Amino acid sequence: MSAVAALGARWAGRAGTVAFVLVALALARAVGDELPSPVDSYARPHEVTATLGRPVQLRAATVTVDGVGVSRSFRSSSSAYTSPGIFVLADVTFTPRLEDSALGHVEILDRQGRSFTVTRTGGNTCPLTAPGLLTRCSVVLELPEDALPGATLRLGTDGTDTAYQDLAVLDLGLGAEDARRAADAEPLEPREPLLEEGR
Repeated sequence: MSAVAALGARWAGRAGTVAFVLVALALARAVGDELPSPVDSYARPHEVTATLGRPVQLRAATVTVDGVGVSRSFRSSSSAYTSPGIFVLADVTFTPRLEDSALGHVEILDRQGRSFTVTRTGGNTCPLTAPGLLTRCSVVLELPEDALPGATLRLGTDGTDTAYQDLAVLDLGLGAEDARRAADAEPLEPREPLLEEGR
């Protein structure tokens, strides 16, 4: 074998090794991107299933959804609103356990995964409350009619960032018939906050 042929064979072998390493790195990157991050799984909120009228113990508070109503309009203490979609009102009893807290995270998720939060003035009457004090208040969210069937209400104490927090999750039990009835329903009226000593 001539020196030129030997040199060519050596370079071909090296090129093959380099190509193999590059393919292996690309494959490892692709697989790594598809695997869930351990940080993401730890940060995911802890969902606690809620039932209408029954208290749910979260880390920072006890939450009870006392009732749910739907309408195309709602009245706050200062304004009246009408929606081309639907307003959903939930009456809530809320008692912080560890520190001053409010219902900072209020969200409805529909079956498609769309998220709806409080957008109107007067849409969350739950104030910052001291530990051990029971607050009766309301939250109102607006969503399109097609989002109502199968929607779930999610309540928590830590604002819009749900990482590492507990969420009370209530299946609203509402369907297309409730959406139709909302057109003729009386305007919803959120209850003004009422604070009581905890039991």
